[in-house]
Amino acid sequence: MQVLPTKISANGTVTPLPFPAFLSMIMVSVTSAGSAWTLQITDTSGNAIYVANPVAVGNFYQLLPGVTYMSGQVNIVTSGTTAGVAYVWLGWGKTEGAAHP
Repeated sequence: MQVLPTKISANGTVTPLPFPAFLSMIMVSVTSAGSAWTLQITDTSGNAIYVANPVAVGNFYQLLPGVTYMSGQVNIVTSGTTAGVAYVWLGWGKTEGAAHP
């Protein structure tokens, strides 16, 4: 398993893994919640494995049940009136034939 850290401080979509991957762990640390700010971790199909609506200051850690396959790519999508600041760590393994970031 590899762990990829990503800092989020603006609204929009960040793609930390631009290829299909297996996820086994998610950790989110929010230092500023912003205003009406939401955060989702999705794959290309829009399947969300993590949703915070609204985002709150604090830490969240989740071991996924087994290994979760994310098709296409893994996206972190944020929106709201004012962006906050969050750090997201994804525990992942690549699928056959996928390139590393």
